[in-house]
Amino acid sequence: MYIYIMTSVKKILITSALSAVLLGFSSIVSAHEMASDTPSVASKCDEITTKIDKRVELFNTNKTTHEERYKTVSTRISNLITKLDDKGYDTSKLKTAFEGLTALITKFNQDYTVFIDSIVMLKHFPCGNSQGGFLEQLRVAHSDLKIVRQDTVDIRNYYKDNVRPALQELRDQKPKQTTPSQ
Repeated sequence: MYIYIMTSVKKILITSALSAVLLGFSSIVSAHEMASDTPSVASKCDEITTKIDKRVELFNTNKTTHEERYKTVSTRISNLITKLDDKGYDTSKLKTAFEGLTALITKFNQDYTVFIDSIVMLKHFPCGNSQGGFLEQLRVAHSDLKIVRQDTVDIRNYYKDNVRPALQELRDQKPKQTTPSQ
């Protein structure tokens, strides 16, 4: 009997906690979806717009950080390829890996731009009169964010699986002897 009561209490607590979370989220969204007749709804609309602006600013900062990091990696690899070519190393595998990495970085930059644009589009829906368009655009932004996150994982894995082994191979390699011209 004690176990049954505890199980019931746990179910009630979980259900009430889940309901509170869902109602809390839906109250924010429904405030945006409701007509802005009352001052409280108008203040909620302003609050949502402010949150969107802060998120856009945060994601723009993150994008800049990622771009700088990837640019630094690209520059270092490019300089290394040039330096090792001059010394007579065979850098063909590293060049191929570098081209693939560059393509992934370009895809990441494009997808991140699309993601930020989808967040900015949220501000274009009239507060309270979007007929569900706000929620649909929010879902699009979430799916775009998943793509961006997958891009970062792809870049990390590509570097680990392709670039790093090419660099290791170059460490084990001896440069070709070039004969000086007479």
